[in-house]
Amino acid sequence: MSIADIIVGRVGAAILRQRVATAKQADGASDAPALFRLDRLSSGHIAAVVREIHGDAALQALVDVRIPRTLVANETLPPDVLTDENAGAVRNTPTDKAAMLTANGLEPNLEDTLGHVTPIGAAEFHGQAADWVEATILGTGLLLADDDHQVFISALRGLLAAEEFSLHQLAAFCAAIGQASKSEGLPIRAAIGRALPELFLPRDTALFTNSRTYGTAMVPWRKAFEKLFSERAPLVVKQRKNGQTIDGADISDRFTENEAIIKPEARPVVSAFIAAQPGDLEVARALCDFEWEADGIHLLFDRPKEKKQGLAAETIDFFKEDCNDTDVLSPEWEAHLVDLKTREKRNEWTDEDEQFFDLHRAYLDQHPKLKARWEKALFGKPIDCTDFLEGLVTAIQRLTAAEASAVGDRRVRIKVARGRKDWRERFNHDIGNYFSTMYRALRVLLQERVTFERSVPNYPGLPDPLFDFPAFLEFERARKPETAKPVISVARQQIQLKFEVSLEIRQGDKLVSADKTHLVWWGQPEAIGLQLLDDVQRLRQKGTIACTEVPRRLVSKKGGIQSVSLLDVSTLEATFGRDAGSLVPQPAKIRNLGREVAQAIKQLKEQERLTAEQARAITAAWDRFQETYQQALSDMIGRGLHTDAVMDQAEHFAALLRLLKENARGDVARSKLVSLVLRAGTVVVTGDQPSLVVPPWHPERMKALAVKLRRTAGLINHLLSSEHIDFGDRNIFFQEFTEELAHPFYPEVAVAERNGAPVLVAESSTVNGYSLMEQPVQSGDDELTDVSPTEAARQVRELIERYVGLQRHEASSMSVVLYNADAAALPLATVRALTDLESEESDLQCNVAVRHTDPGKLRKLYAELVSKSDADPDVPVVSETSDNFMSKLRISVVPTSGSLPESAHGFRPFDIAFLHDVVARTASPEWVPQHWLNDRDSLEHAPSRWSYRSVSGENELKSTTFLTCPQQTASGRAYVDMVGAVVRQQDPPAGHHLVPARQISLKNERLGDIFRDAHEIAEWVATYDELLDKRQLLANDIKVVRYRRHRTNGRNMIVSSTSELRLLKVLARRRMDELGLSVPTERLDAAADRVIRDALAVSGDIVLRAAKRGVSAGEMLGLILSRYLVQHEFSRMCGSPQKSPVQVFFLLDDYASWLAQRESRIADLLGLCIEESAEGIRLHLAVVESKYVVAEAAADAKRGSRAQLLATLTTLREALFGDPGRLDRDLWLARLADLLIDAVIPPDQTALLERARDEIRKGTVQLSLRGYSHVFLHSADAGQPDSQSMRAPVEISTPAIAFQEVFDRTALRRVAEAYVLERDPTEVREAIDGDKPWELRDAHAPAARVTWTDMIAKLMVDTASATVGLVTAPEVTSAAPTEKQAAVAAPDLAVPVEPPVVVAIAAPATADVVTAEPVSAYGPALLQLIGSHAGSGSIATDDREAWAQDMTAALKKALNSYGLQANVISTRLTPNGCLVRLAGSDRLRVEDIESKRMQLLTTHSLQLVTVQPKPGEIIVSIAGEKRQAVSLWDVWARRELKRNASGINTSFVLGLQELNGNVLYLNLGGDFGGLSQHEPHSLVAGATGSGKSVLIQSLLLDIAATNPSHLAKIVLIDPKMGVDYAALEALPHLREPIITTQERAIEVLKALVEEMDQRYRQFAEARARDLPTFNSKVTADRRLPMIVLVHDEFADWMLDDNYKGVVSAAVARLGVKARAAGIHLVFAAQRPDKDVMPMQLRENLGNRLILKVASEATSKIALDRPGAELLLGKGHLAAKLAGEQGLLFGQAPYLSDDEILAAVEAIAQDCLKPASP
Repeated sequence: MSIADIIVGRVGAAILRQRVATAKQADGASDAPALFRLDRLSSGHIAAVVREIHGDAALQALVDVRIPRTLVANETLPPDVLTDENAGAVRNTPTDKAAMLTANGLEPNLEDTLGHVTPIGAAEFHGQAADWVEATILGTGLLLADDDHQVFISALRGLLAAEEFSLHQLAAFCAAIGQASKSEGLPIRAAIGRALPELFLPRDTALFTNSRTYGTAMVPWRKAFEKLFSERAPLVVKQRKNGQTIDGADISDRFTENEAIIKPEARPVVSAFIAAQPGDLEVARALCDFEWEADGIHLLFDRPKEKKQGLAAETIDFFKEDCNDTDVLSPEWEAHLVDLKTREKRNEWTDEDEQFFDLHRAYLDQHPKLKARWEKALFGKPIDCTDFLEGLVTAIQRLTAAEASAVGDRRVRIKVARGRKDWRERFNHDIGNYFSTMYRALRVLLQERVTFERSVPNYPGLPDPLFDFPAFLEFERARKPETAKPVISVARQQIQLKFEVSLEIRQGDKLVSADKTHLVWWGQPEAIGLQLLDDVQRLRQKGTIACTEVPRRLVSKKGGIQSVSLLDVSTLEATFGRDAGSLVPQPAKIRNLGREVAQAIKQLKEQERLTAEQARAITAAWDRFQETYQQALSDMIGRGLHTDAVMDQAEHFAALLRLLKENARGDVARSKLVSLVLRAGTVVVTGDQPSLVVPPWHPERMKALAVKLRRTAGLINHLLSSEHIDFGDRNIFFQEFTEELAHPFYPEVAVAERNGAPVLVAESSTVNGYSLMEQPVQSGDDELTDVSPTEAARQVRELIERYVGLQRHEASSMSVVLYNADAAALPLATVRALTDLESEESDLQCNVAVRHTDPGKLRKLYAELVSKSDADPDVPVVSETSDNFMSKLRISVVPTSGSLPESAHGFRPFDIAFLHDVVARTASPEWVPQHWLNDRDSLEHAPSRWSYRSVSGENELKSTTFLTCPQQTASGRAYVDMVGAVVRQQDPPAGHHLVPARQISLKNERLGDIFRDAHEIAEWVATYDELLDKRQLLANDIKVVRYRRHRTNGRNMIVSSTSELRLLKVLARRRMDELGLSVPTERLDAAADRVIRDALAVSGDIVLRAAKRGVSAGEMLGLILSRYLVQHEFSRMCGSPQKSPVQVFFLLDDYASWLAQRESRIADLLGLCIEESAEGIRLHLAVVESKYVVAEAAADAKRGSRAQLLATLTTLREALFGDPGRLDRDLWLARLADLLIDAVIPPDQTALLERARDEIRKGTVQLSLRGYSHVFLHSADAGQPDSQSMRAPVEISTPAIAFQEVFDRTALRRVAEAYVLERDPTEVREAIDGDKPWELRDAHAPAARVTWTDMIAKLMVDTASATVGLVTAPEVTSAAPTEKQAAVAAPDLAVPVEPPVVVAIAAPATADVVTAEPVSAYGPALLQLIGSHAGSGSIATDDREAWAQDMTAALKKALNSYGLQANVISTRLTPNGCLVRLAGSDRLRVEDIESKRMQLLTTHSLQLVTVQPKPGEIIVSIAGEKRQAVSLWDVWARRELKRNASGINTSFVLGLQELNGNVLYLNLGGDFGGLSQHEPHSLVAGATGSGKSVLIQSLLLDIAATNPSHLAKIVLIDPKMGVDYAALEALPHLREPIITTQERAIEVLKALVEEMDQRYRQFAEARARDLPTFNSKVTADRRLPMIVLVHDEFADWMLDDNYKGVVSAAVARLGVKARAAGIHLVFAAQRPDKDVMPMQLRENLGNRLILKVASEATSKIALDRPGAELLLGKGHLAAKLAGEQGLLFGQAPYLSDDEILAAVEAIAQDCLKPASP
């Protein structure tokens, strides 16, 4: 039997298996067997299906097979499956099995007889793409990754949607794919192209290789196959696309023209093809076996494509032929364009190209397409924006990211491509006024780093139109009165501003252009805001604080009813003349709020509701506010929103409100005075619905706009000025920043009136700084409209795709009901969204119904649907549902009282019920007390980054969503307090703050009825709503099967169901039965229910996948067992007998977008455990990837599981602990805090949860991060050892830890039994050899906060002196040179070194001695030695430099010969050879060079040592023939010194850096020498001869040379009897002689732990946090020394278990607390493997100083990566130091034995001077 037949058999068996299971579920208790027939299959395919059934014992037990003998006459099948009767007779044969299978051919008179027998024929086979893939994998032994598996399925789905095939063809195609992938090693996409001949299509292996196009989406595959069958398939039978026959002579002529290009082996076949008759399939099939492109077959049919003309050539032709102006292209520029013809092919562009474009731009306007080509070539794809702040940040971050590695001062230059006449006559004047008013502050805030070039000539008195457009227009009108006519056109060119944004880098005295981009800002002519300038000018003319009114326009221009929209000013009446969007009338009609406030104060005083003193204080506060407010308005339209007056007026407003809070108490004072003050700067929208507009001149909104400007300017300055900018994912950070700019900030609530009573209104939309405020909760009489129907419709579409993906058979009869939709917009938008889906899913038929609980609204909605759908003939609307409809998409209207269509087998009439904002409409407004609020800093606070959801209280049935950010600035808090007082009509409580919120409860009768009805009529109920979250549904026994929550604010997508999961329980029980658990049956039944409950508690998506695809039931069980293991691990780590810790688990698929990961690449579970201890709150995080597989798939499962775990764990580690800290660190902490909102926890733990969230956000929580790859093998593998269980560490950088745990069938059975019996499963894990991670519970603080908002303080200083220029921060001088200075000043070691420099340092600040006089870095004796030896070993560098140039040229030539693009940036000599810096590009990658390493050595004599990626470049280190030693004397002559407050130097030399020649320091006490602070403890590793002992000797000498002996002590342990360190024994810094016995080493280690504890007690008494602080506080005689313990060759003694235990325990104690105590450890070994170096020890030795090691495996152990085996030995060093990016390569310094003795003697002599003991 062929592989193709095997595949068909397996597909048929899979279909039968599914149909039998579905029939059993549907029929329930029915005893009748389900009847199936193989419908019109070939005899071979029938036999293949039958054989597959007989090979599956489980399926054979369910199905009775009865095949008519005549249909399989030539096949060998068991006699018991054959019958002499036909299918019609067989169907009546009795059977005791669940189903019967027969077969039919084309027998006459059987159609009616077989009508009730379910067919399994070609149509059913074609609908099962996933089964074809599974059958191919099993039939061919194909191994596919998860992504490739899904790609294969999508490809088959696309193929089957594009064309129909015989089962033989389809099976042959699948078999060919499997063979090509397995036998030839082709990727799955290439294998699909190679298998095309089986479909009578020419082979094209490269056709589908673009992974971006041909991925897991079906549509691109379908379109590609449709194109193949319409265009290529006819060609191989000599037909054109339209069916006409191709003339053989044409093919022959093309063959003659292209014969040399066509593959020689193909030429005879082509000749036969030309000679054959059209339709000769044998010849056509032979032609298909050749590659369409690669073998040249396409040349027989394709016409040559016209080559697109190059940019330079097209430009020359334009100026010569088409330009309206003649002779404008000079000969010089024409020659430049001729030169460009060759350069543009290499994508090489120069400044002269940009100069040409600038000079000829006006002429190119005549040819827009050509001009667009020039702009794209010079600036790339433009950045479009409507908010200039967002666009500017995007442009600058894009430019700085591309030039991240560039060294030098960075500047940005911005110019506008618009001339003076353009500004005056071709630009919308209102848009120009708006831009100047909103953004003119940027010119001042950014002037230090960003230059806005004038776009018009610097004519005397002519203002710059970009930021002073009103003055520019006045100037032009005065000069040319005829230009006074305003420009109001909204043509495309007249509402946009094009900016050319260039990044420049200062190199010496020159600014060099580094990169450019194009930014296009679009004005919004229909939106609110264009009358801003005129409105504010009228307010200024009035000279008082005002409140204005604007009527809403109820009827649109087309005669329809319309609601207010800030995006359409036609929804509002003009308040000034006919100026659409004006909100302020002429000054005479403006309401004088100042006069009304004065009168109110006077009346309250007369009524004795205010004392005279109170009245005077309030009046004075009002006057101060009014004065600063008027100044702020003047600055807003004159100087910009950056001035102090803008911020001050908000503070004065807040002071006034706080005064009113204390003094204006009582109903009368609130209604007469407070409500009046709160109207300041508001615009009331008159009409039936209470609403108002908060414009940019509102006191709080002005402040919000100013803060946004300053935060934006601060971020831009940070991007341009900081040397190190780090992001985990730039998109995450800048997406958050974009959302921040779109957020209104404040105010978000206000007070309106309805029938004279105060009403709370909240922000519903914000455009251009204006916010529309509407009631957050509508009453039943209010007219409701669906917000954002487009987004809601997109959610419906995604949901249907998900539903159909899980239940493919439902596609042909989908039914969706939109529940309580109040407007036609949502149903119509839904149908339009589904139209695209229908084109992709050819078998989709969908009915969209509308159902409403209010008959009146339903009638109105129906009328609206009929009227609006008339314009769209593809959207039929009917009045009732029907089971039989013709259209694939239609809308029906269903009243709740009407009858619903019947559904078979008890299923519900609708697949999906969609509720859009239905829950929110039942909410009630509440003012919720909050006791944990703090006033936030105005410039630090970004409300968009705070969650508006509240942690649930004791009643889990309630959900609370705040209407304003719960955290506020001081002025914002005062405002919210007084809004609450007026709305609640109660005085604000003293010392308490209330926050407005919306609350919903499923106890609400109306809401409860809606949910019950929705769940009764639909399988899934999808709620797209802001208020509902999954906790309320779970508390009501409603299963949440899918959950997608917005990160902070916005709508959640929750899919719920009350459908029974009987089948899932059976599947779960079956999985446990397969394990053969030794537990009572009743416990198994309960455990099956518990598995489902636990899965639902994590995510309904787990249950959904398991229920709809039985193969996922094992996956569900694996996830729950993983969760159970981690739960108990958390309990052991944090629990106590009295109280268990708070634990929550999340399915990471539900939060993939939060982590910027794809669902297919992310780990499975994230567990969080909150531990409250005496030291504070700790948060333990566990990431788990779980696989539940057969033993044969163990290798793939382990590999895939490890990869997914590391991808997620690394993302979290870098985000939380990345050092130096990253700009997005706060975002990740906020996301963790917000994640906890979804936690379902006991009611008494909510306070702890809220405290934990606050600590996480502040970054004061201690975090631990661990990851597990769990692989559960549920079957045994006969070919494997008895036990496959194992636990092994997974390599990941500290402080994260990761392990892979494999549980073979025996161990899995024990874990499952522990779960069923509810026992602790840890004993199962303990039985597996390896480390015990559950005993590790170290927690660490998050990375230090790096905040770009620090720049804002400088901006504030700048603004105070804006008229006289910028005030720059004072320069900070440092002893350490900059990297650039060091690179210039430091010569290569071969160059003679200047006489030694005496480094001046400040004397230590102590209680006894305070001096500013400099002192020497070294003692006089050592200083004299350094002076006499430094530079004495230098040699001439001419030969080495010539060698370096030769090597560089050879490397470039070799790489180019391999087809790689090698552009050399620079070359520099190193002690070990040379470094060559190559420009990185798509044609030169690190992996390209690595792959050629051996060829470069053997063919070109180039020994590459390291290949390092750097931003924009690749650095290659080449070993030299002659190496040059680095003398410690020379390093000492160059090193700088940094003492801490107690006079101790804590930065020690390790050698010289290869990259830049700078000194490489080990920084134990803080940042120094251009390097970060490093970990306190270090590991040194290196094989014999690597220079390990030399490195340690140099380190010890440097400690002694730079510290007095009473402040630095050394403890040296050497199992080799101290022979390597004999010369150092005379150092006075040694605490005792070199330790050479285990006994003494144990004593010393224990003593060090005791000394550390004693030091901490002393610190506590002195109130000092660490050793430097303690020493600076106490007298000289009480100072404590720094202690450095060096343990060489520790591996020899670690084989002794007793010694190993002592060392591990001591290091575990010292590793956590020793840094502050001034105790540092250095452990050294030749091969620090896991036998001698336990995980705890390895974790605590954070610095890795690795010299040459013996093997790649040792390198991975010591350095966490390969590479150390390639080092050159003799001190060649790879340092992995905490805080540094990547590895630092260097050369350790060297002294001869005699020189060491001399140095020791000098140090000892210098220490003989009188010193404090």
